[in-house]
Amino acid sequence: MKSKRNYKTLFTTELDLSDENIQAYKENIAECNDLELDDVSDDDVYRFMYEDVDIDWDNFRSDCDDYDRKHPYASYQITGSFGLWDGRYNIYPVEHNSLKEAILRCLGNNAQEDIVIKEDQFGSMVVEYYHHDGCNIFTIKRKDHNKNYTQNIRFRKEVYGC
Repeated sequence: MKSKRNYKTLFTTELDLSDENIQAYKENIAECNDLELDDVSDDDVYRFMYEDVDIDWDNFRSDCDDYDRKHPYASYQITGSFGLWDGRYNIYPVEHNSLKEAILRCLGNNAQEDIVIKEDQFGSMVVEYYHHDGCNIFTIKRKDHNKNYTQNIRFRKEVYGC
């Protein structure tokens, strides 16, 4: 029997719009700016949420640089499919010289759209990019120098130690 994949999110542009989270943002903004809670607008909350996403994106890219330094001679193979209005189309596998390059290739020119980058319990990295026609889904695997096979990234284990 196949194991069910349990994913952990490494990066996402999705916002937590729960009442609790919005309230926590309002309280933090008010406290940091010496304002009354009623003086904090929804626009202020969203602006700070998106700033946090930008910071998370910068941190994740930096973590990718750390990973790439640990594997200087590796290449990264992208497989997956495009979700388009008329169906799903598989891509021809593509290789890049760094994990960061591979991830950016998956995102194209839209590095701040609706993105989820996640890893399953086996260390397999998946990049999901949601757009107006559907969702592109890519898997990235590492190919070490002088080896003919690919292996899972194991990003969380190597970068975060978990």
